[in-house]
Amino acid sequence: MKRTSIYVEGFTHAGQPVPAATRIGNTVATGGIWGFDIATGRTPPEPDRQCQFMFANLARVLAAAGLSLDDILRLRIYVAPDVDKESLNRRWVDAFPDRNSRPARHVVVNEHLREGALMVCEALAICD
Repeated sequence: MKRTSIYVEGFTHAGQPVPAATRIGNTVATGGIWGFDIATGRTPPEPDRQCQFMFANLARVLAAAGLSLDDILRLRIYVAPDVDKESLNRRWVDAFPDRNSRPARHVVVNEHLREGALMVCEALAICD
C-alpha cells in the first residue's frame, strides 16, 4: 500500500511542507489541527470558539480524505494548562451526539502549543 498525502486549501502547518493528513489503505491520520477561523486566518481567544473551529477544521481535513467525523476511531486533544474543559465537552457532544458512537478520546495538557492556540487535536480515522 502506498502512502498518500492530503493537503487542504487554506490549511497549512506554518509554511512547512507537511500535509494536513496522510492515508495508507483504509487508515487516515491527521497532523495537528487547531481552532483557527479559515475565513480570517485568525485564532480567536475564546476556548469555546477555538473548539468550534477545531472541530470544523477537522471535518474539512477528513472530507478532503473522503471521510467524516463518523469515521474517527481515536481523537487526541492537546490543551493549554488553564483551558476550561467544559467548552471541550460541550463541543464534543455537538460533534458526536450519539453517546454509543463516539471515538476514543485522550486529553493531554501541553504548555507548548503554537502561539494563540488553546487546543490542538489529531485524529486516527478508518474508512470502509
